[in-house]
Amino acid sequence: MEKIIVEITDKRAYKILRELEELKILKVGKKTKDKKQRLSKKYAGILPSKLAEDMSRDIENSRKEWENRDS
Repeated sequence: MEKIIVEITDKRAYKILRELEELKILKVGKKTKDKKQRLSKKYAGILPSKLAEDMSRDIENSRKEWENRDS
């Protein structure tokens, strides 16, 4: 059978799911918590290399300008 993920938005849904399970229409699994994914892993490789290099260069220039602002 096919597995799907369902987000419960109302406590009454638990009762309905349990009743459907008793009727052998579906099987309720354990609750799972959303795993927090590190942003570096989530967005790794999304930017094109050229754009990433340009942004990195711009950030470096901004840092240099910031450091030299009072000079």
